[in-house]
Amino acid sequence: MTEQAEQFIKSDTKDKSWRVRRVKYNDLELAFAEEWAKESKPRSWYNFGHGMAQDLFIVTDEGWPHRPIRFLTKLTKRDHMMIATVVQWLGTNVGMSFLRTALNKCGYDIVRKKDS
Repeated sequence: MTEQAEQFIKSDTKDKSWRVRRVKYNDLELAFAEEWAKESKPRSWYNFGHGMAQDLFIVTDEGWPHRPIRFLTKLTKRDHMMIATVVQWLGTNVGMSFLRTALNKCGYDIVRKKDS
């Protein structure tokens, strides 16, 4: 197991998959899991301070800048775990195949950088 994977598994981030131990075997899963953990943290200046996932369930007005009106639902710890699990799954062979297929339908492809 890489030191990076071990540190992520032991970290106290709330947005971790229930299958977080798999990151020690798959660098793509680790990359997706780490990026989601970083991007999903609530920040006061971004998405009304509620975080990326919660923002999907906030009704806003039509003006600019948008102002929150109400929550359709408040995400629970379980909800955050489920979202993190799906994001980590995108780094699996099946998840990457799903991404390639969906992107291919729009004329895009996932290409590995030559220096990686």
